[in-house]
Amino acid sequence: MATIVGEALLSASVKLLLQKTVSGEFVDFFRSMKLDVPLLEKLKITLLSLEAV
Repeated sequence: MATIVGEALLSASVKLLLQKTVSGEFVDFFRSMKLDVPLLEKLKITLLSLEAV
């Protein structure tokens, strides 16, 4: 039972992080702070991979 709840929580967390990461507002903020945009793309790919599992 705890495993199912944990999986649901993790899935929801990954989905939320993915939605926030791909938002244009977040990407613009990331760029304005002169942060590593390719690193953000890697994060997006990793989150998409996690969501697929």
